[in-house]
Amino acid sequence: MNYICKLVLLQLINFNISTMQQVSNRLKQLSESATLAMARMSRELKAQGHNVIALSLGEPDFDTPEFIKESAKNAIDNNYSHYTPVPGLAELREAICKKLKRDIN
Repeated sequence: MNYICKLVLLQLINFNISTMQQVSNRLKQLSESATLAMARMSRELKAQGHNVIALSLGEPDFDTPEFIKESAKNAIDNNYSHYTPVPGLAELREAICKKLKRDIN
């Protein structure tokens, strides 16, 4: 490797180290989000034996029921894996109409 290549390489390494240090310092200034703090506190309280209903992350504290997993797999197998039309799927709208007519006429 010639002298100029080594010089350029050293400058790039120094630039990257200096840039990474700036990023690292910026990351140190970030604080935990309120949502993550609430989730952490919920886990800590649960670990202490408290009965906690955690509503922070919008994620259930139970596994997905089997019938939902099977329905999702079936939907994928039948290519229901694309964005739907804005008004919704026609067959779903029809099913909702039938149910509403049946239940409330």
